[in-house]
Amino acid sequence: MRTTVNIEEKALAIVKARAEQTYQSMGQVISQMVYDSAYRVDAPDRRNGVPLFRAVCHGAEPGLDLVNRLRDD
Repeated sequence: MRTTVNIEEKALAIVKARAEQTYQSMGQVISQMVYDSAYRVDAPDRRNGVPLFRAVCHGAEPGLDLVNRLRDD
């Protein structure tokens, strides 16, 4: 499909370089980048055999005051 898009110069330079390196058209490179970003796996389930858990943000990060209070309890 043929279409027109406006992208930043830096992004265009990245696409052009990747197209030259892989001997693909710019359209193929852009399509692959879109697929990769849409279906990527964010993080592995294990590292060095140890299970990894996703961090869940519930607001502000704990500070030294909270750590000291929990330690003293």
